This record gives sequence, C-alpha cells and structure tokens, in this order.
Amino acid sequence: MSTFYIAILTGLAWMGLTADFGWGVFAVGAGLGLVLMRIAGVRSRRPFGPVRALRLAWQGLQLFAVFLWELVVANLEQLRVILAPRIAVTPGWIRIRSDLETPAARALLGVMISLTPGSLTYEEGPTEDGSWILSLHVLDLRDEEQLVAQIRSRFESRLRAMERL
Repeated sequence: MSTFYIAILTGLAWMGLTADFGWGVFAVGAGLGLVLMRIAGVRSRRPFGPVRALRLAWQGLQLFAVFLWELVVANLEQLRVILAPRIAVTPGWIRIRSDLETPAARALLGVMISLTPGSLTYEEGPTEDGSWILSLHVLDLRDEEQLVAQIRSRFESRLRAMERL
C-alpha cells in the first residue's frame, strides 16, 4: 500500500476516533500514520510525489462520483422492486474473478459492492492459479454476465487504474 493511502486512512481513522472532523485533526492523524510507518519500517512500493498525488486524488474523486451514482441508481431499483405489486426477484450467488493486485483495492471493491443495495460480498479468496475471487449474493440476478461486466467496468477498472499509478 502506498504512503498516500496510509496517510489518508490513518487521518480519517483518527478523525473518527476523536469524533472531531477538522483539517487539523486529520493532519495529526495522517502524521501519526506516517510516524508509525517509519517506526514499523513499512516502505511504500513506489516513490510518491505531488503529480502522483494529484492523479490519485482525481481518480479517487471519479471513483467516488461513480460509486455515488451507482448508490442512487441501486436505491431506486430496490425501491421499484419493493413497491411493485408483486415482487419478482431472482436472488443468486455469483463469483467474480478479480484482477486487482493489492488487498486494499480488493477490499474496497467488496465494500463498494456491499454498500450498494441488493448485493453483498461475503467472501474473498485466492484460487489455485493465483488470482482472486469475490463471492457475492445478489438480490436480483436476471443477467449474470451483464452484472459482472457492470462491476468490472464501473468499479474494478477504476481501482486497477489507481493501482497502476
């Protein structure tokens, strides 16, 4: 995991632990995370510079915007299912092979899938060939190929681009 992500995550965690959501508290948390990284001897996979930080921030904002859009659409779809005179759903269990390299990116993909209504990630694990599988439960699984393609194009491709930076 890069130093940037660790600083951001520890800053956010510190804000949550102190229940104070100011920039100063975030900076203290990010600084504590960087100090703990130095003490523990954790090294980033790549050097980190301001250009890379801006690119990661921009891609992160794009991913967040796509996630918010998907969240709204999924909520409206679930509302349609619930308010229909007859609930016609086809629940199902599916497995998606993930090309993401880092555990943090795979975990974020699973969390984003679980946070959208009608889907739940319940397991992540390696296969014999070294790739990773996410296991999902989906409330309305009419077209599995379309659902997998949608997850890959909207979430996984953006996370993969962030990994490559």
